[in-house]
Amino acid sequence: MSDDEGYAFDLRLLIKHPALTRESITAHMNMQPMHGWSVGMPRRTPSATLLGGFYDETYWGYSERIKGRRDFFRCAVEFARTLEPQQNLASSHKEGRRSGHTRDNFLRVGREKGLLPYSKG
Repeated sequence: MSDDEGYAFDLRLLIKHPALTRESITAHMNMQPMHGWSVGMPRRTPSATLLGGFYDETYWGYSERIKGRRDFFRCAVEFARTLEPQQNLASSHKEGRRSGHTRDNFLRVGREKGLLPYSKG
């Protein structure tokens, strides 16, 4: 067993936008989101129960689990570099230029999600 076995962390990318659809973001990013919705869709719980009302912005989320490594800053930089070709999301879409978007990158470090041993069971 190597010293790094049993360690894991998540790298997460979140994009929120008032006009672009989840599908157009997916096409631009060339990545499949783990979760999300498009502006104007009916609001639902994670179990698909309708909540009433509609989403007022698009939410697109991608997560990548890194196992067997402790060098999370290096992994975060490598992950960010893979995103460089997608940097111009807003400027490549007409609606993106008219209305702003936000992109949040999270490095979640903590028990079960970070640089502490995790249980496979």
